Amino acid sequence: MRARSAVRGRLGTSPAPSGQRRLGGVLALQRMAGNRAVRALIARDAKVIKIGNESVRVASDAETAEAERIIKDVKTKFGVSFDSLAAHKATMADSEGSAPEERRKALAVRAWELDELKAIERALTHFAPVLGEARKKTMPKGPPQEFVNVGKLNSSPDDDPKILGDRTRGQFFHDAQTFAVFEPGPDSPVGDDAVERVATHEIAHGIFDPLIDSFMQATGYWEKEKVKRKEGQRVEGPPDGYADRNAREDLAQSVMYFFVDPERLKKGDGRGRAKGTWGNPCPKRYAFIQKVVAGWTKKR
Repeated sequence: MRARSAVRGRLGTSPAPSGQRRLGGVLALQRMAGNRAVRALIARDAKVIKIGNESVRVASDAETAEAERIIKDVKTKFGVSFDSLAAHKATMADSEGSAPEERRKALAVRAWELDELKAIERALTHFAPVLGEARKKTMPKGPPQEFVNVGKLNSSPDDDPKILGDRTRGQFFHDAQTFAVFEPGPDSPVGDDAVERVATHEIAHGIFDPLIDSFMQATGYWEKEKVKRKEGQRVEGPPDGYADRNAREDLAQSVMYFFVDPERLKKGDGRGRAKGTWGNPCPKRYAFIQKVVAGWTKKR
């Protein structure tokens, strides 16, 4: 396996049978066409402006003011800059030697939508006690902040465009202290909280990955980071099929659900999954994360 300078956060779903993939592809294209139609209507009155070095699409003076506020507040409150050039640099460094050169050359910065800026702000707010100035109080002897930049790019050079579903939604680059979100594709999840989920997952990689050993011990599903315990030994399974890939993705995905959809984490996906399989209720994961988060604001 190649050594990587970044922890990947390729949010997706478990593979479906070929017939379902074909149907899913048709539905995805229909959904993309609908999304494009909506964006086209919005774009008629919108313009791309520059705020610092970032491009943002806005449709009014009020939206311009809101975008400026978010970019300023995120830097002030959380110590994080919107910096797509930093994300571009980190992605290029990470993909060197692993992605075809033509895909690396195609990597480009994209303009933010206002809703995406709002989603990033919401995601950062989940971790507010351990970011920016607040971190000095909650983690006075802790390491430097795990990430200081966030950017938006078109697509990861490691994605294979010939494979429907091979689409990176976000990626955390540990060494560069940066995480990126990528423009959604036809198969990407939709919804008001889609970007918030992606960003929360990537932030979790940075903040929670050092706790991976204690997470595995507390939840009882993983023997090693990429090795599951035998079925009879499993205490509780991951929250979904993506989390079932390895322990780090399990932890990051569990943190995402804890903040964005806590009932889903506690009660499972509602399909009656057997205990010890992905999609089952995850009370142990919920309790583990709850204890960590409570510790952020505990008096020191």
